[in-house]
Amino acid sequence: MFLNIPNILTLIRLILVPVMGICMFNEMYFVSSIIFLTASITDVLDGYIARHYNQITDFGKFFDPLADKLLSVTALFFLAFHCRISEESAFLNWIIPILVFTKELLIGIGGLVIYKSKRVIRGASWYGKGATVFFFIAILLLMFDKTIRLGRAAIVIAFMCSVFALIMYARVYFTIQISSDIEQKEVGM
Repeated sequence: MFLNIPNILTLIRLILVPVMGICMFNEMYFVSSIIFLTASITDVLDGYIARHYNQITDFGKFFDPLADKLLSVTALFFLAFHCRISEESAFLNWIIPILVFTKELLIGIGGLVIYKSKRVIRGASWYGKGATVFFFIAILLLMFDKTIRLGRAAIVIAFMCSVFALIMYARVYFTIQISSDIEQKEVGM
């Protein structure tokens, strides 16, 4: 069933992304933080409801993490645009959003390849969820002048968690690809 509560919450989160982006562009960080926090709460709710009431769908497996990534990458790019990730270095300010975007793009492409091969799409793993939580906390901290220093430290931790998640997802992807190649060779014999 496509239109269930978890999927509706995911769609709401997707709608909130450009609204938050506009607010961040205009440096309306208080409003941005409320939108960001609201979107984060919908993420927790849709995951809980989907698992608890057995409303997990392929739509949700794909669009729920996509909405999370769009939310965090959008926030990171606007934080970089306003030099909130690093004041001292333009390189440091932009490298985290660019690398996070690249990582999310690679994971998304890998997920599409797995989906197209008719393989089972697994939900998010603990390391993916952990990286997302750290990024959400760091992003919120970077939105406020009083917590920006703590946010800069938290973004480094979040980035390291994200790199770990990428390595783990790459392992899963290549394991699936290798097993798929073996199955195809066995069928062709």
